[in-house]
Amino acid sequence: GARMRLPLTLSVYIGRHFLQAILLAMFGLLMITMLIDIVELLRRASGKEDVAFSIILRLSLLKMPSMAEQMVPYAVLVGSMLALTRLTRTQELVVARAAGISVWQFLSPALMVVLALGVFMTTVFNPIAAALLLRFEYVEGKYLTGRPSLLAISSSGLWLRQIESDRGEHIIYSPRISQNDMSFANVIIFTFDKAKKFT
Repeated sequence: GARMRLPLTLSVYIGRHFLQAILLAMFGLLMITMLIDIVELLRRASGKEDVAFSIILRLSLLKMPSMAEQMVPYAVLVGSMLALTRLTRTQELVVARAAGISVWQFLSPALMVVLALGVFMTTVFNPIAAALLLRFEYVEGKYLTGRPSLLAISSSGLWLRQIESDRGEHIIYSPRISQNDMSFANVIIFTFDKAKKFT
């Protein structure tokens, strides 16, 4: 027989279930990861008297967005399993199939949710996570390793910070580095004065 078209209300309902389950799975995974990370940071800070627990917590929170990016695939997997298990247990999935709704129609709202989540993570969340990770590395260097990092290599290229005590500082950016002679390509230099004002 003819397949029934998935109503908008049901699409929103299914999509909401999947989104809630994915966010719940993400929260659970992040809490476990953050706990492990805090224990590791406490171990590293055990020999340093000036490192308070508030700094450890701050370090962990700065690193959390970067960890969240890595957790997304697992959160989607676990969340989808949770959502489908719940919809099967309450017989909603069975009723939808009996009404003539195909599996692909039923899963289309979930696919849209995951696609939207992927776009959000790539376009909005990733730059924020990258900026916070750089801040994490600076704070980590200041309190744990004793040397604030002046170099950052990311997927976008190399960032180098050069400090001149009498003039200010320069942020040097290069999208590519030649491995043969270690030369930089398409270099951009951002200059700041001693008051941290962009010049």
